[in-house]
Amino acid sequence: LLALSTFEVTATLDCTGGWYTVQTWRGVPLVELLARAQVRPEAIGIILRGVADYSAPLTLAQAQEILLATHVGEEALNHVHGFPLRAVIPSRRGWHWVKWLTEIEVI
Repeated sequence: LLALSTFEVTATLDCTGGWYTVQTWRGVPLVELLARAQVRPEAIGIILRGVADYSAPLTLAQAQEILLATHVGEEALNHVHGFPLRAVIPSRRGWHWVKWLTEIEVI
């Protein structure tokens, strides 16, 4: 993952707890990984899985905007931000931004 080309996106993390922050995130677009994996034509979506059995199901259309972030600002992700990998989804509320990403399942 770290050997792939990275991109940046500035996005607002809108938490359901009532706070928000605007940050620049850097990482690999999920669509690049899906293309390399040669997702089967009948696939309809993905499930992002993180620690503690947390998951977020999304359609393949929604997956188009996901950045698999390895950095926030100029810094590598730390534990608070979801090290080693976090899904950044600009159009979705913060609870979809799966931290501590452990698995991406194509369904």
